[in-house]
Amino acid sequence: MKLAIVTFTANGKKISENIREKLNNSECHIYTFYRYSSGETFTFTDGKELIRNIWNRYDFIIFISACGIAVRLIAPYIEDKTKDPGIIVMDEQGKNVISLLSGHIGGANEMTEIIADITGGQAVITTATDVRKNFSPDSFAVANNLYIADMDMAKEIAVKVLSGVKMGLYSSCKCYNIPRDCFNINVSGNDEKTDTGICIDSDISLKPFKYTLNLVPRNMILGVGCRRGTDSEKFEKCIIERLKETGIPLHTIGTIASIDLKKDEKAILDFAKKYKIKFVTYSAEELNETEGEFTGSEFVKNNVGVDNVCERSAVKCGGDIVVRKTAGDGITMAVAKKHFDIDFLRRNTGLEMEE
Repeated sequence: MKLAIVTFTANGKKISENIREKLNNSECHIYTFYRYSSGETFTFTDGKELIRNIWNRYDFIIFISACGIAVRLIAPYIEDKTKDPGIIVMDEQGKNVISLLSGHIGGANEMTEIIADITGGQAVITTATDVRKNFSPDSFAVANNLYIADMDMAKEIAVKVLSGVKMGLYSSCKCYNIPRDCFNINVSGNDEKTDTGICIDSDISLKPFKYTLNLVPRNMILGVGCRRGTDSEKFEKCIIERLKETGIPLHTIGTIASIDLKKDEKAILDFAKKYKIKFVTYSAEELNETEGEFTGSEFVKNNVGVDNVCERSAVKCGGDIVVRKTAGDGITMAVAKKHFDIDFLRRNTGLEMEE
């Protein structure tokens, strides 16, 4: 999870350094107005140019400034709640921390609470479902790594929740901490109790309710390998074609795994970023220690120190192989499926606090 903190004052810089220190994340970058820049920070002179350059590079952008400054800087780049980064604004004393944009899908609401805890300030969250402590379908989906098949239906479900309507819930996955005041469990649309509900299943065509919001588990792990410098468009086209051939929908891929030699491979990074998929890597030693039967290659072993990258990395990530290694054009791919359960109390932060 990548964060950018943008600050315009000396005290703002001090607070930003404290936030970075308390967050267990090495990709928290501080951008300081040139008059106050020092140490491990980036310098900027023009806020508009800065936001234009970093808008698509971070999951969160945190402004230590007045709300008006933040709003004017981000306004030209706001596109869609499924694409925009989480935007947080706080004053330079850390007293008020405001979730400004992408509170649910972008995770800004949860991140706001984390930042407020660090600064000892007040988290300011204005989304209706959060203010009322209601179930939010998009926050729930992101926290549990579920693909939202229909954003319009997700909005309808949120409206139903706010109206006090008890909905149906059908899930092929084990669910924990279900809010019983919100859902009737594993009922159908023909049941008198409800005609609207959520369906959690890999089959996106399954419609147990008259009005169904399909949430698909992203429980597939894509193990990959490729030649150094592989073209990003070529990589994307190859992976999508192979997934179609093997019957694995792209929206079920929740993680991409590979060897650590590929941690900066542009083609993989571009693919992961475009489709919002987590990318993890492992050392050759870790992959060699992974137990299982794999499609070995002496050529690969001589080059990277392990006989198979795609299958081993997918298994190391916690899955069981469902698609064996396929290779061509310098690109290898395998798919593994991991155990998946649902927790209605799970939250979307992507970060862990240091003790």
